[in-house]
Amino acid sequence: MKLFEEILNNQEQTTIENNNKTTIFDRPSIKKIKTNESSENNLSVLAQFFLLPFETGDSNAVLHIPVFDEDTKVQVLQEIGSHFEECTIVEYKEQAQIMLSKVRGISKRFIEKVMDSGEINPIVYSLYRNNSVGINYSEEKEYKVNIELIQRSSEKSIIELWTFLNNTFIREAGELVLLPHQWYLGEAFKDYLAVRCFASVCKSMRVSVNPVDKAIMYISIS
Repeated sequence: MKLFEEILNNQEQTTIENNNKTTIFDRPSIKKIKTNESSENNLSVLAQFFLLPFETGDSNAVLHIPVFDEDTKVQVLQEIGSHFEECTIVEYKEQAQIMLSKVRGISKRFIEKVMDSGEINPIVYSLYRNNSVGINYSEEKEYKVNIELIQRSSEKSIIELWTFLNNTFIREAGELVLLPHQWYLGEAFKDYLAVRCFASVCKSMRVSVNPVDKAIMYISIS
């Protein structure tokens, strides 16, 4: 068995069960809110997971987090939203989207500090330690990852990460899409800590690759 199996057109129809039963066409409620600056002296795993891509990637990006219950909404606003200057909540009948942009200066310094000190979460570091580079999305090849060939990791923070991501992004779309920075198709893929951790909790994994330079554009996990 190979680590990667190419998914050819019409050869394998990958079906992702969309657990989002709330596609609502009613007019949403849209409101901007003011988040309080974080008073914590350290960054939670979730805060690091969402902040580091702004530091090593596009600092002008907008983060969209789907939420389905009040507890998750409060968690997002307090644990993640407190690090952003701008926050907009788009509320539908049974779910909401929290949109965050413009990382606060103090939070930017926090993430730089944990990077420099080596205290950054190892899963987050594995994904986003390199600076992002421009990727040509005009053409791609998709591969199934045989996760049976990946040695699982017992890094304890994956449970907290997976629980949150499963209750938000996967609940909405049926899968989680990760955009790692400067990863390439090859046997070394199975040695990335993030891959080993997600392989310990997920059921399936696919990668989409630029066929020219073998750069991994994104990883789909469910």
